[in-house]
Amino acid sequence: AHPALVKVALAVFDKHMPTPNQIKTNPCFEGANITESDLLELPLTISHVEAITSKDLTKGIAVLLLCTEAWLRGIGCIPLDNAMEDVATVEIIRAQVWQWRHHSVRTGDNGAKVTSDRIRNIVAEEVKRQSSAGNRGKWFLAGKLVEDMLTKEKLDDFLTIVCYPHILT
Repeated sequence: AHPALVKVALAVFDKHMPTPNQIKTNPCFEGANITESDLLELPLTISHVEAITSKDLTKGIAVLLLCTEAWLRGIGCIPLDNAMEDVATVEIIRAQVWQWRHHSVRTGDNGAKVTSDRIRNIVAEEVKRQSSAGNRGKWFLAGKLVEDMLTKEKLDDFLTIVCYPHILT
């Protein structure tokens, strides 16, 4: 994720993986009998209320906005809530929230649909919060791009394709 972490990660890998690969190891064949249908089966342990919450929807959009704004300033990853977030993370969030809106999914905690208006409101609140906190940056541009990506009819291929024109000018 971040170049400064390469030495730390390499030390851990070298300690637990002393050879160039794991070809000669046999960690066991756990999972060898898993079928395609097993992989497609949804877990039954997560209730509808726990699956998608308003809090998680808001947090996902906030992380998407934060990373998009940073990316527009040329920063590829940001530390956030004790995690390193980057474009890979927000691509998952972007596609998930777009799917929820596209399929009119409801949040389990309050039954409200994930709609374009709901997304616009969350984005506007987060842009207002970030820009009023004295944070200089490209919050309004990031907010507009995020809102457009999440509410348009066709899912964009990649966030970076949408953002590139704004960092090249």
